[in-house]
Amino acid sequence: MPKIGPFKALAFKTPTAEAERLFTDSFKTSRDRYRAQLGAVRNKTLNLRNTDFDTGQTTRRGEYPLADDTYAELLDRLSSHQPLTTPEAMRRDIMRFYGNVESTAVGNKKERKKLEKIQMELAQLGAATPRRATDQNALPRYGSIRPK
Repeated sequence: MPKIGPFKALAFKTPTAEAERLFTDSFKTSRDRYRAQLGAVRNKTLNLRNTDFDTGQTTRRGEYPLADDTYAELLDRLSSHQPLTTPEAMRRDIMRFYGNVESTAVGNKKERKKLEKIQMELAQLGAATPRRATDQNALPRYGSIRPK
């Protein structure tokens, strides 16, 4: 296939020495982190944080629309089951993610309505009975809740 015209973008370009060094260094760092995590699993001390893989920082509301939508759907699904029982770690993470939700600060009517629903569901979540993380019935099974 000729590497001209629309196919020019498909032409293979050999990485520079600097690019190869960066790749090798990042690969070594990833391998070292993986080994450390395997050691933590062996020692039963593994603690996985909910981080944004792009930034390495803790996820926050408003940072990434897909995460916002996913948390909103999770909250909605959890709130749809009565009695509302949620593992304590999950409840803490959801509350941390949303922090202080103020629907009155939003000018867009659709967004304000969405935030009001989230506020209501967060109030339900805050009043819910916590479950131990080892409780097999604490979370809905895959496929047990139909998407909207």
